[in-house]
Amino acid sequence: MNLMVFILLSLLYTFLYLRIARKYEIEDIPNQRSSHQYHTIRGAGLIFIPILLSTIPILGADQFVLIAALCIGGLTGFADDLLDMKRRYRLMLYALAVALAIVAAGLLQKDISWYISILAFIITLGTVNTYNFMDGINGISLLYALVLVLSLWFFQVELQLELLQEPVFYGLVTSIFILCYLNVRKRAKAFIGDAGSIFLGIFSAFAILGLINETNNPVYIILLAVYGVDSVGTILLRLTRKENIFSAHRLHMYQMLANEKGYGHLSVSASYAFVQLLINTILILSIRSARFDTFILLPLTLGILVMVYVILRVYLIRDFSFTKSNA
Repeated sequence: MNLMVFILLSLLYTFLYLRIARKYEIEDIPNQRSSHQYHTIRGAGLIFIPILLSTIPILGADQFVLIAALCIGGLTGFADDLLDMKRRYRLMLYALAVALAIVAAGLLQKDISWYISILAFIITLGTVNTYNFMDGINGISLLYALVLVLSLWFFQVELQLELLQEPVFYGLVTSIFILCYLNVRKRAKAFIGDAGSIFLGIFSAFAILGLINETNNPVYIILLAVYGVDSVGTILLRLTRKENIFSAHRLHMYQMLANEKGYGHLSVSASYAFVQLLINTILILSIRSARFDTFILLPLTLGILVMVYVILRVYLIRDFSFTKSNA
């Protein structure tokens, strides 16, 4: 299967999903926490599933576990989009998908300590939740995921790894581009929903864990640096205010910039993707330079991002305080 075949398949599955979604009114209805104002088709991230399943006849068996993890995560997210699943069932299925992603990344093929396995599980589950929480404005998840997928392919070629087979790469890239056409616009035609954000979160966790596992270098955590700092920073901010961190909110940095400060959704989304692309490019250049220790990048990058996050919270958004928010 070449790239053109995947382009045609992505177009076909997207067209079919949009027809079905309109017929059965699978829509996102705005509420007080929404960053949009119109009824919009949701759950379009489901198209990742048939695209991946189309690759099975030409894949090696080592990629089946990854596809199983992505399908379980994506289908569970779609079921939650439609039915609002009970939390315990949702978490059980997400945990299964996360466990499969860890297996697909090759961690269990090495003799690792039990606490490393638990840490990998926590990181993977945290990555999935981060993608889910950060998917709140047009374009942000898709542009961010596109940066990661393309970066992963470069690292794979540069380091001569075999994490991702070519058909899966083609399927991901083409479906992300098609969904970008629907979502990366001022008034989105469709949202990827939990079906898409959970799928992308599981894939991102697989990619990062796989790179760390193959290279024995934790620096690849910075492939999720921008999302991670915003997500963790917002949790810490809410903890200082003694708020329930499990309750719904609109306090993430990207939400404050788009909703409270009036910056356009696409400007904020593109900024997040661009900063992450810049970080990934620096990592790529450092890998190519034998004189640079890539281990330095991890604390340096996270330190700079945290500093920028705090400065923006204090001087631009002006919501950094120790008093309880009304949000």
